[in-house]
Amino acid sequence: MTDLSHEDLDGEESLQEMVELVFKRAVKKPHSAAVFAELCQHLSTVEVQSLTDWSASVSFRSLLVKHCQAEFRKNLDKEGISQKSGSCLEPVRDVRVIDRLREEQKNAKPSDQFLNTLRFIGELFLSKVLAEKAMHCCIRRLLQKGDGPSLEGLCQLLQLIQQDLELVTSKEVMDSYYNQLDFIAEKDLPMEYNPSDHPRASTIFLSKSQTDVAVANKRGKHDCVWSQQTVREKRKSLYINHHNQGPVRRKYSSCSTIFLDESTVSQPNLKNTIKCVSLAIYYHIKNREADGRMVLDIFDERLHPLSKSEIPADYEKHDPEQKQIYRFVRTLFSAAQLTAECAIVTLVYLERLLTYAEIDIGPANWKRIVLGAILLASKVWDDQAVWNVDYCQILKDITVEDMNELERQFLELLQFNINVPSSVYAKYYFDLRSLAEANNLSCPLEPLSREKAQKLEAIARLCDDIYKNLRKHTKKRSVSADNLVVVRWCPAIVS
Repeated sequence: MTDLSHEDLDGEESLQEMVELVFKRAVKKPHSAAVFAELCQHLSTVEVQSLTDWSASVSFRSLLVKHCQAEFRKNLDKEGISQKSGSCLEPVRDVRVIDRLREEQKNAKPSDQFLNTLRFIGELFLSKVLAEKAMHCCIRRLLQKGDGPSLEGLCQLLQLIQQDLELVTSKEVMDSYYNQLDFIAEKDLPMEYNPSDHPRASTIFLSKSQTDVAVANKRGKHDCVWSQQTVREKRKSLYINHHNQGPVRRKYSSCSTIFLDESTVSQPNLKNTIKCVSLAIYYHIKNREADGRMVLDIFDERLHPLSKSEIPADYEKHDPEQKQIYRFVRTLFSAAQLTAECAIVTLVYLERLLTYAEIDIGPANWKRIVLGAILLASKVWDDQAVWNVDYCQILKDITVEDMNELERQFLELLQFNINVPSSVYAKYYFDLRSLAEANNLSCPLEPLSREKAQKLEAIARLCDDIYKNLRKHTKKRSVSADNLVVVRWCPAIVS
């Protein structure tokens, strides 16, 4: 190949044309980028006489590096709103126009040309054609621009070259990149994708239940920025990853026998739900951020103790056991006669607080955070809510003024967003079931008896009466053959 190149090339112009041709083909066919990068590695030693300096020579590699720089800058300027148009935002008087342009810049999608260029540049680095310095220049430029297309391109570039780049780069430099990505992700994360608000966002406790902080590498956590599993994949693999190995005897339904547990999304089992919520809180505390976030005074048990007993000096250094959390939650639910649905809403409010207020739950504040979430959930969910003074009868050493202040600040930190959509409630319920199955906390399966079947039938009739009017609205006198939608209602027969 090198001999053929020497025979065909008669000068720098021909070598430049070859560089442009190879780069153009590699960008046009991204799946073959690695092959073109290997080709460039073989051609990197090819040299011809320079046009500007007859005593010097020009190599294929030097021309390729210059061409990569030019293409990278050209494609970067094309993505989103360019710096030139960005400067025109200053004289615009209408704030709505500025917000719209910035929103378009943030949500813009990168072009295939831009992503393919970054992919080929990454393959050239893996083939030792481009140096480490070139990669750092690209990463810094993409971080500096910071719009949607640039960050998506950066994530794909890091996903390709991360392992090789970490071998030749210091940990401090790589961590600085990851910290900047974390800061941008937290700053620009839309609130509608908050797990406690959006039904498609994965619950935080389910993610933390799969994390072991003792062995977790900080870089591994940052990989989630550009390679997250979907909610469905997490739920699918949860049982496989956490279930004890060995012979497992499970009960399966058949034509003659149907196995059911006592927990449904509309009527969860109280004891099992409290256990699962307590376990979710335990994982929140155990797998909190290593560097630690601030602890708000209103939740600090040193400043606002729940009992008169003396708090140890190293209280915040010892994580509570899951049994301790369960006893605390069970005591409040039993004394206040709260329902299982209230426990699920409590977990929703807890994760919403941690996200909105950007705090962590730890040994020093978990009791007051859980108490505030239960207090708010009971008032929102139950028709006959427990008064703040009633909690003072349960927790003997707390005052009504403290309870009122806790509720007020909790609401302010939630930005008074106490709405829990049914889709979010269902997501938390089924994720708690997945957590229970992974930790052997599931309700025992029992054969469906005639009494239970009659009870289910009565509930079905009740729901049928409730949604009778809804069915009337769905029926139409005529429908189009192109858009035929027929609502069919089939009763379930259990014998």
